[in-house]
Amino acid sequence: MNKLELSSPMLRAEFKLPDGYTPVRYHSAHMSLRCHYPDLAPEAEDEVSTDETVDLQISLQKGLGRIELLINGDGPVLEPAYARQMTCLEPIGRYLIYREDRIQTGQRHTLMTYVFHADDGAVVGVEDAGETMGQYQYYRRIGKFIQLQYTLSKDFGDDFIEIDARTSGFVKALLVKAWQIDLSELE
Repeated sequence: MNKLELSSPMLRAEFKLPDGYTPVRYHSAHMSLRCHYPDLAPEAEDEVSTDETVDLQISLQKGLGRIELLINGDGPVLEPAYARQMTCLEPIGRYLIYREDRIQTGQRHTLMTYVFHADDGAVVGVEDAGETMGQYQYYRRIGKFIQLQYTLSKDFGDDFIEIDARTSGFVKALLVKAWQIDLSELE
């Protein structure tokens, strides 16, 4: 097991990575792990990505995340050049569906976001950029301070709840603890 710490001015998180897992990108408040889905076995940095590759982006973040902002109607604004129109569609089962029509340089793009509450209470969002993109983009928080983002091939289907449970469960098993630093204690 390898210990790894993420840190920002106010936040810290400690992870234990089993042998064979090495971040392909790492800096103080962010790491990226490449794994094979669905078993989440490690993938080497120099290994060619396949449809089974999942790139887990784990970072420290305080405050509302991308999906919480979306359901609050506050964003996210990714590209100021986009003209945007957001619509919340009728729910389907456990999913709230958000449709965002973007117009840039005269071309229209539609982004569908499926949002649900995971069993651990986290708000999870899955973005689908349409048939031209072969992957879904997942966003969720783990606890108060860990932001998890990853893409996964659409070949694995649209049981977003099961995919999220498997993937977030894996990251939770790596997490030892996450905490906020009380600056008054440092004085």
